[in-house]
Amino acid sequence: MVASASDKYMFVSIAMAIAGMVTVIKWDRILPDAQDYLNLAPLPVQRRNILLANATALSFAVAVLTLDVNGASAVLFPLFVASAAPSNSIHIAGFMAAHALCLVLASLFSFFAVFAVLGALAAALPREVFRACSSWRGAC
Repeated sequence: MVASASDKYMFVSIAMAIAGMVTVIKWDRILPDAQDYLNLAPLPVQRRNILLANATALSFAVAVLTLDVNGASAVLFPLFVASAAPSNSIHIAGFMAAHALCLVLASLFSFFAVFAVLGALAAALPREVFRACSSWRGAC
């Protein structure tokens, strides 16, 4: 199983890249904008709830995408590696669980790292500059 380390790193890198890219592409929808305020201002909804709803929706989208991208590799990769070396089903199941856990944790790390960058930029930059720079299609 040591010989498959480079393949493990590839799967972890893919998991991190996918979660990070989705979060970066959608992070301009996390913070409430003028459209959210216009639609929700007449309703008795707190601003904090709007932010939490946006963050929850993005978290759910990243989780579904992570499971979709890594679901097959979490099962097939350990089976492929185990077929090269003799082992019992308990070791294969443990390897599957460890591999799936590593992929999920790598995706979560990437997701929260993007949130940390978003928070640092929101705290450091003036509001107008942050709004101009935070959109992935905007130019800064």
